[in-house]
Amino acid sequence: MNGNAGANRSDTLNSSSSTSTQRKKREHAKKPVQSTTTVIRAPRALFCLRLGNPIRMAAIAIVEWKPFDIFILLAIFANCVALGVAKPFPEDDSNASNHALERVEYVFMIIFTIETFMKILAYGLVMHPSAYIRSGWNLLDFVIVVVGFFFYTSPHLPYSCPALPSQINNPPEKVFHFTVVCSKTTAF
Repeated sequence: MNGNAGANRSDTLNSSSSTSTQRKKREHAKKPVQSTTTVIRAPRALFCLRLGNPIRMAAIAIVEWKPFDIFILLAIFANCVALGVAKPFPEDDSNASNHALERVEYVFMIIFTIETFMKILAYGLVMHPSAYIRSGWNLLDFVIVVVGFFFYTSPHLPYSCPALPSQINNPPEKVFHFTVVCSKTTAF
């Protein structure tokens, strides 16, 4: 009888110690984090693309994909480097590296235009509270891309303003460069 009582007592001790160990683990375990922000998307983007549209679903998936953000940040960094490497010359003189950098500017313009277009497809343009233009940073990005696109597609516009001192007469692509870098880096 004593043998059974000793076995029962050790079983009771082991079960109570394992129960207290499990309770301590539960108390100190990480609590699951619940997201308090739910993204409410516009039912339609551009008046025609519903949430279930495959094009819009792909755009949402891409713009919310972390590697896409990293790619855009790398493009911004490369844009900063290109801006820093360019050497302005007086009277529209230039050198080979500046000509190459001017061609690279078109690549950056295309990248930022595609980013803007995809975000408009994903979030809608203006009508919904979570639309692309409703965010201040996105509005700034949109204006910069539109202005940059306007200057890149209008080569006959003068690059200088006679009313401004010559020190601040910059070609519009340099202004575009600076503004894109400022707006994109402060958004993150």
